[in-house]
Parts: sequence; structure tokens; C-alpha cells
Amino acid sequence: MDANGNGKIDFNEFKAVMGKHFFGGHSKTDLEDAFKRYDSDGNGFLSIDEVQSAMANIGRQMNRLEVRSMIQSLDSNHDGKISFDEFIKLFD
Repeated sequence: MDANGNGKIDFNEFKAVMGKHFFGGHSKTDLEDAFKRYDSDGNGFLSIDEVQSAMANIGRQMNRLEVRSMIQSLDSNHDGKISFDEFIKLFD
């Protein structure tokens, strides 16, 4: 997973492997269902807490700073949360 060989796995390296591994070949409906499952308050966005919880569910414990960095890498409109359209970028 450490494509640049720096001894750490950054978000883009994580995304490149995990997105394809967990969601490769899934339909848009499958991704919508996953997004809704992670969107625990049902507001149509993933917050820092929801992303942190989702990552913990797949066995990846991340601190708030790591989660914030992950969100920033996907957050194209810079509102501090992840919309469905931003979420599906993980699986491109």
C-alpha cells in the first residue's frame, strides 16, 4: 500500500487500495446504501464523527486529525463534510 515508500500510508494510498478492494465493481445503488449506512444522522453528509466511526467499522482506528485530513482530500466544496458525490470519488 505504501506506494511512495515513505513508511506511511497516506490517504491517497489507502484510497487506491481500499476503495477498489471493498467497493470495486459495486453499483451506484450499492454505494448509496453504504453512504446511508454511514450517515447515521441522515442529513445527507458524512461528518468527522461518522467517517471516524465508518473507518473503525472496517478495522481502521483513526484519530480526528487523520479523519479531518481524509475529509479535506475529498471535500471539493470545502464545507467540512462529505456529500454522496464526494464520497463516490473514493471508488473511481
